Amino acid sequence: MCSRRVVSITSEMPDFHYPVNGIFAEYLPLVGCIGIAAVVAGGVIGRRIAEAGAAVRSGGGRHRRGAPRIAWTRIRWDVRERAAAAGLDMVEPCWLVIYRVWARSFYAVPAWPLPGSPGVEAPTIAGLRALMRQAEADARGPGWARA
Repeated sequence: MCSRRVVSITSEMPDFHYPVNGIFAEYLPLVGCIGIAAVVAGGVIGRRIAEAGAAVRSGGGRHRRGAPRIAWTRIRWDVRERAAAAGLDMVEPCWLVIYRVWARSFYAVPAWPLPGSPGVEAPTIAGLRALMRQAEADARGPGWARA
């Protein structure tokens, strides 16, 4: 059986006691000193970090207050591929064709329920058209032919 003694640490208030394990009560002053040392060290370290950051930030930079705005132009990525997708979208009325810049691929979604995947995707227009024809043939059956 464990022999622990419970001690009572009094505060400034009368009849206000904390029941504390006796072993912890012996080290309570040390714990308090460690806590105070951590607060002081944190303040010193934080102040040094802030001073270092101020030294770095005190220079220049385009994001500082009062800095003039720099004119920039928007970059249009993959203009030819987007135009090709828009042209194919006009030619194919039963499909929604887009060029996905983030994936660098062409993507087509049919206007009717397509069994299986919701759309087809290919890196080129020719590959996309072939996949569109294959999806149409699979959806309509083997006896259907495109004019």
